[in-house]
Amino acid sequence: MLKQNWLFIFFVICSIFFLVGGSASRANKANIISKTLFYPFVHSLNNYYEFLELKENNQELVKELAIMQIKNVKLHNKLDAYANLEIEYDVLNSKFILANIIAYTGNFQEKTLVLDKGKKQGVKLDYPVISSNGIVGKINLVADNYSICLPLDNSNFKLSVMLKRNSLQGLLTSDIYGNIAMTMIRQGSDIVVGDTLITSDLSTVFPRGYDVGVVKSIQIDSDGINMKANIKPFTVIDQLDQIVIIEYKKDMSYETEINQNR
Repeated sequence: MLKQNWLFIFFVICSIFFLVGGSASRANKANIISKTLFYPFVHSLNNYYEFLELKENNQELVKELAIMQIKNVKLHNKLDAYANLEIEYDVLNSKFILANIIAYTGNFQEKTLVLDKGKKQGVKLDYPVISSNGIVGKINLVADNYSICLPLDNSNFKLSVMLKRNSLQGLLTSDIYGNIAMTMIRQGSDIVVGDTLITSDLSTVFPRGYDVGVVKSIQIDSDGINMKANIKPFTVIDQLDQIVIIEYKKDMSYETEINQNR
């Protein structure tokens, strides 16, 4: 009871204290009280508001950092994409389409590559496909928004090739295990381990001069007439995520003229 009376008396005294004097005096008294008696409460309240403000600022910073990270990732992906365009081929004066590999079809070494570009992006059947290291394959199916690339390690892929050193011609083939070879080489031909293969003028898919691979071994064919050179390709298909499609079609009008002159 006594404690309640003292509390009542305290509030009465405080009320009289604040009521006495003018508005400036009362404001000054309130300022003094807030800095002394109510300082812990006022200070805690100020700290709370500062915390809320800092929390809000921190959330904004987190958002900004997230946006910057997304932008950085997109920029990094673009840089990775354009890295594939660093291809030192004179024939790149032609137009080309950059595409991503989005899936594989087929089993093991007989697989093909599904690309995210199709007819709507200008892709056509038999367009040659390359990477920054060398040839990849050719387009063998085209839909509106995707296409299929037949890679050089597929057994259905065939390509006319030649040695860079002396233009010795041959046919690039692959078996069902993905082993790549240059075939149709006459015994005694000038070919050695380490020779570089490039695409040939005889190819109906690629222009001359694209890097294919290097000769890693040579053996006599079972017919005893020809030789076969086992090839290590410059492009490792399983390590690709992006490729370049060359907008190239060989001019075959000479065939019509030949047929007409027969």
